[in-house]
Amino acid sequence: MSNTSRVDKELFQEHHYLGKPADETDRIISRRIRILYEQKEFFNKQIDCIEIGCGSGATINQVSKEFRNCLGIDIYDYSKEFSDQKLRQGANNTEFRQLNLEEETLTQKFHRIICFEVIEHFQDENTVAKF
Repeated sequence: MSNTSRVDKELFQEHHYLGKPADETDRIISRRIRILYEQKEFFNKQIDCIEIGCGSGATINQVSKEFRNCLGIDIYDYSKEFSDQKLRQGANNTEFRQLNLEEETLTQKFHRIICFEVIEHFQDENTVAKF
């Protein structure tokens, strides 16, 4: 028996599990942010950051004040949710793009990458090395 039998079928698109983007009030977001702050010299207001698999932007929009510019990308279109989060957090330096990293690339390079619970969804985990 597959573990997926317990999961809401609407959280799947084809054979890919979408999950549910975390809300800024979810405990997982505060834990992620705490982990980032524990990393010495991770934050720097002179550099750019990308979050791969940002969902609604709950993480990137909360830490954006610690960077020059931030980009949140996701394979699915969470632009409305991201925009709502951005507004609530006052994150004026963030942007969302819908992008499939395994088929498309960005020309911009980033100094920091945030990627929580995403790499296991890639066919090739080296996909994140492009940045």
